[in-house]
Amino acid sequence: MTGAAAGPIARVPPVAAEISQFGITWTFDDSYPYGQFANGDFWVAGPVTIIQISPASIISGTRTLHGSMINPSPRSGQIQGYDSAMYGDFGPYFDAALNVARPNQQDLSALNPLLVPANSSLVSSISVPQAGALPQLQTAAILTVLPAPPPAGSFRPAYSGNDKTIRFNRSQLNHALLSRLPPVSGTPDLAAVERLFERPWLDHVPNWPARFLHPLDNMPDYGREMSTQVGIGALMLHLNFSDAAKETLLVRFVQLGIDLYGVAQDGGNHNWPPAGGQTSGRKWPILFAGLLLNDAAMRGIGPGNGTGAVEFSEDGQTFFVTQADIERSHAPDTRGCYAEEYTQADLGLAEWGISHSTEPAGDNRPWCAAYRQCCTATAWAGFVLAAHIMNATDDWQHDALFDYQDRYMATEPHEGYRCWDPFTEAMWDAYRGHYPNQRSLHLPLVLR
Repeated sequence: MTGAAAGPIARVPPVAAEISQFGITWTFDDSYPYGQFANGDFWVAGPVTIIQISPASIISGTRTLHGSMINPSPRSGQIQGYDSAMYGDFGPYFDAALNVARPNQQDLSALNPLLVPANSSLVSSISVPQAGALPQLQTAAILTVLPAPPPAGSFRPAYSGNDKTIRFNRSQLNHALLSRLPPVSGTPDLAAVERLFERPWLDHVPNWPARFLHPLDNMPDYGREMSTQVGIGALMLHLNFSDAAKETLLVRFVQLGIDLYGVAQDGGNHNWPPAGGQTSGRKWPILFAGLLLNDAAMRGIGPGNGTGAVEFSEDGQTFFVTQADIERSHAPDTRGCYAEEYTQADLGLAEWGISHSTEPAGDNRPWCAAYRQCCTATAWAGFVLAAHIMNATDDWQHDALFDYQDRYMATEPHEGYRCWDPFTEAMWDAYRGHYPNQRSLHLPLVLR
């Protein structure tokens, strides 16, 4: 073209009659425009008619496997349509009607297709062969059906809920908020950390039963490991890699935050209550995504200790000892740790309780209290340090977590329990002292 400059040329997406990702294939009745979001997940312009999902959802004996759900919601609680053996002896919480791949009816085909409307997230799964396994799903992938192609570089809308508005783009990411710290000994390979967040973290089922839902190839099943991986990803983004080198991990990590926020907004505000080591690690990805995208709603996710709109385990488990805590009688520890009440000398101490915000009578002062060492603060150091690095402790809105993490790292004597991950522990020891608290502490800061 010559002469006057032309305006922007509309991007014409390719078309396909079939899309595959993570071992799952969706086959359509025709060719539809398609593309990929910033994190690599696929979108298709629809509504779209699906005539086959592979592997097919089947009934084997009395068990349904390889189910698919549209816009899965925490409002359904434990009820799901992926696998009828989910939760093992704790089930069944399965609704065949939620499985849109429909093995209880005629199999999907050109004569019996699945019409997926626009503004839908189709979540398809592959089951673990063994019934009652923990977790029960091997993998999951998301196909998002939109009314029109999104702008290039768009983040995928959250899979939970019916709102599929395209709100965020990788061009909005503020790389200036990321530090460039020299790596410590034992820093993992960047590609290995990118892989931790490559596939969607399926987390719409509330509380500990979500462990059965968490796909084996996508994510850890237990909150301690989820928290550890979140911390590793958070710290890797503050090492001295170039912006280009960080981009894949950054996009995937922010997508995790968008998804978790979507769960919370769709009724999952009580999905992650204080419950041992089960449910921590979900807050930092949301807050981080809000910071990097300058989104006030995610950045303002608020205190998760029972006073905010969304519960978060690590907030509900950390507190400053009050006079009421000193005067309260506490139930004996059921895991064999001796019982001990708080004293006047503990007033203001940054402390931990297994379900403090909901059941403060279950707090136990001794260091051996169940879950204190094995499964909670031992996995929190990575994202706590990342919040210090980004001067985001005020955004977190729960000071007790940060003071307790300092106390825990200074107190815990056992190798492996001080920090679940050696890289995170090395980062803490190398850099925590570089970021003094910008607020009055309730206890002296002691660093190794």
